[in-house]
Amino acid sequence: MRLSLRFIIPLAIVLAAIAYAVIPLVDRLTLKWFVRDLDIRSSLVANAVQDPLLELIRVGTKNKMVAFFSRITQDERLFAIGYCDSTQKQLIATKTLPHDISCKNLEKFRDSAAQVLDSARGPLHVSVQDIEQEGTQIGRLVLVHDMSFIQRRSEETKKYVFYFFVGLGAIVSLITVVIAQLKLLACRNRHGLLAEHIDPRTREQWGNFVQTYSMVGLINSAIRLSIRWDQAF
Repeated sequence: MRLSLRFIIPLAIVLAAIAYAVIPLVDRLTLKWFVRDLDIRSSLVANAVQDPLLELIRVGTKNKMVAFFSRITQDERLFAIGYCDSTQKQLIATKTLPHDISCKNLEKFRDSAAQVLDSARGPLHVSVQDIEQEGTQIGRLVLVHDMSFIQRRSEETKKYVFYFFVGLGAIVSLITVVIAQLKLLACRNRHGLLAEHIDPRTREQWGNFVQTYSMVGLINSAIRLSIRWDQAF
């Protein structure tokens, strides 16, 4: 048991250190992956609503635009939508649009590092898409996605990574102990005995073998199982 612990404890420490370093890395990679997916989703939504949005812009009815945006935000992940015209004077948006977003600061959300906005509800992904008509930009569409589901999945990912390293540690520890036991048993002499000391390179056995006192139980068992000497001779 003591020999096994000499292998298992250092292995557990190393695996714990690797897990401590890997989990934050997995978290960052997962976040980048979801942000990239939300960027693609935002582009698809903007392309899908561009034609009806251009018609509403031509009519110039603000209430109808807000109602149109509200219907789109019935999607569970789409949190808010807003529109700024090219003059950046008027922001037409749903009521759920965060106050930190305005027509004057939309440019900063084009940077991937600033796309995630913290709020009381949780992290929000902000995407700014250009609305063009005949090759001319007439405004910008702001799409805000709820990222709370990413937090939940990130926690699940951390849990699975932790369980993976626990299982890996258990398997490697078991294999290490079995190999150590097999190597130890391979050092036995032709009688199946092990000396007190063994040369790890040559497997030559040094020192005393098992004393008779420790073999009393085996000797007594052999005597009880064998026939009496006066009957054998």
